[in-house]
Amino acid sequence: MLNNLMQRFGGMGGGAGGLGGGVPQVAQEPQLGQVFQVGNLAQLQKLIKETPGVIIDFWSPTCPPCMRIKPTFESAAKANDNPNLVFAAVNTSQAQDCARAFQVNAIPNFIAFDAGKQFKNFKGANEQ
Repeated sequence: MLNNLMQRFGGMGGGAGGLGGGVPQVAQEPQLGQVFQVGNLAQLQKLIKETPGVIIDFWSPTCPPCMRIKPTFESAAKANDNPNLVFAAVNTSQAQDCARAFQVNAIPNFIAFDAGKQFKNFKGANEQ
């Protein structure tokens, strides 16, 4: 599924292998090849508004399926070579306002946006 979404936005670089584990680095701006860590609703809304394509992983560190799929999501972000596509993650334990605003009622939950409009919403840790 992530490969299909990446292709929709114009490409996917090579490389595989999960990054997994560790504390995510918090960047002020999205960086190509990295998962951007969203801290609050205003930041998430700005990202969606200003970025042509966004794929968001709503997750929690207390969710075993979230932790299983996390390396796959990070690997897809690392393989992404399209500056018009941003991979973002929302820790729903910390940014509860984001989860409420997007009606996330199960995690992991992935929501993709194209030109500011939601076009895909899927739940679960199925790597396909």
